[in-house]
Amino acid sequence: MKITKESVKNVLFAAAAVSFGVLIVVYSKAVAASVSTALERCLTVIIPSLYIFTALSGFFISSGTYQLLGKFFGTFSRYILKLPEELFGIFLISSVAGYPIGAKLISELYDHSEINKKDAERLLCVCYSSGPAFVIGTVGHSMFAESISVKAGLALFLSNFSANLLLLALMNIRKPVPEKTDKKAKLDFSADIMVNSVVGGGKSMLIICAVIIFFASLTAILSVTGIVGKLSLAVSTALGISQPLSETLICAFMEISCITGLDSAALYPAAAAMLSFGGLCVLLQIKAIIGSRFSLKSFLLARPVCAGFSYISAKLFFLLFDIDITSAASVTICANNTSYSPVLSIFLLIMTILLLSEKSIAKYKNM
Repeated sequence: MKITKESVKNVLFAAAAVSFGVLIVVYSKAVAASVSTALERCLTVIIPSLYIFTALSGFFISSGTYQLLGKFFGTFSRYILKLPEELFGIFLISSVAGYPIGAKLISELYDHSEINKKDAERLLCVCYSSGPAFVIGTVGHSMFAESISVKAGLALFLSNFSANLLLLALMNIRKPVPEKTDKKAKLDFSADIMVNSVVGGGKSMLIICAVIIFFASLTAILSVTGIVGKLSLAVSTALGISQPLSETLICAFMEISCITGLDSAALYPAAAAMLSFGGLCVLLQIKAIIGSRFSLKSFLLARPVCAGFSYISAKLFFLLFDIDITSAASVTICANNTSYSPVLSIFLLIMTILLLSEKSIAKYKNM
């Protein structure tokens, strides 16, 4: 039997999957606790801050609203960013809606043949950001005192936004100014579009939450086997921070919502960089959403660059806003400290039923 590179890769993946399964059984208690925390985080942080934007993003594309939004910034988009005005609408929506929304919007444009593969891959590099609801409402409150949490959270969000804006301008600096389109935005606010957007948003949320829960189990295995501990010791030595803080940074690198446990205000530039990068879990969410439509190579090269821009711009915005970083966080807001509501579980169940009921959607359309 001839041994090929593909067969070796398949064997290694199979061995890793079997080993992971064995470790889940051996450390089932730790994995169950981590998954439970991740599920609660999904229900109390991720879904409330992302679901409505996820549903609306699909509606903006299907209804043509994104074209109207881009026209308001047409001159800036065309002459400064060298970007067609309708695509700037996509950039703006993805900047405030949350990490996977940009990938979802671009995928829908590609599916509707409104953007080619090359432009989709380039646009994906910058249509990637944590929304203000999460950065200001959650991360800001978890890292800073109540008196400055909103202002500090806004500075973190703007550092990410400006980093994406700068990278977009640099990527297109040699491109010609795109022609102004005279095509009017075609708006369609039908009930079918609204229903499909709601169901599509539910499907996206299930994908996102499923990936988060998977990474929670992976992080638990890495923790109980001592791998996270050794990494955090190396990071704490290199950065001169405590081991618990370095462990939080490592967990956030794996799954970005863990950054809510970062209660050191002095690490705000690192927090800005981590938020810009998004973490391995979000990267996997992006891959799950775009499927095989286009490559992630440019995207993966762009995100570390944007993270560096965000690190620097965070310092500039904190100086501009005159934020006192010596103010310690008065309270840490994270999923573990949030009271659990069964209503959110019911809401998630309803989304699941909607997704599994394709026939009900078809029936509605034929009414």
